[in-house]
Amino acid sequence: EECYYYKERPSLPQRYEKELAALLHKLNYPGHTKDYHDAQNAYRAGSEEPFRKAFQKLWDKQQVYDEYRNFTRLNELKSLVLTYPGNAEDKKDLKVWHEQNPPNVEANNLIFRDKVDGLKHKDALHSGDRSHPNVQELDA
Repeated sequence: EECYYYKERPSLPQRYEKELAALLHKLNYPGHTKDYHDAQNAYRAGSEEPFRKAFQKLWDKQQVYDEYRNFTRLNELKSLVLTYPGNAEDKKDLKVWHEQNPPNVEANNLIFRDKVDGLKHKDALHSGDRSHPNVQELDA
């Protein structure tokens, strides 16, 4: 009987490992770390079918998450009620920015949030609300 440690393990093409590593930088859905490790383990085990399934699962879950976030951002922008002069142009500019900066990069979501908050602060200032800390500091 052969010792397990000396058996040659089946191997998968190295391009699979490269594709998996490239996908890691695009993943940000909740739970992606566990799914990524499952795919890594399937690769290391040399199991092609389990690896393909795990890789597809990563891809599909990220696509669903991105589409949800895309919808959420556009829906928030659409429902944003602003009254200051020029707000329609600002919303149009933010929509263009959104289209050029997909929600699959976490930094883009933080920037989008900052831009929406900026429009809200601009509207509040137009309405006479001077409660924002930056405005209060200027007034002091």
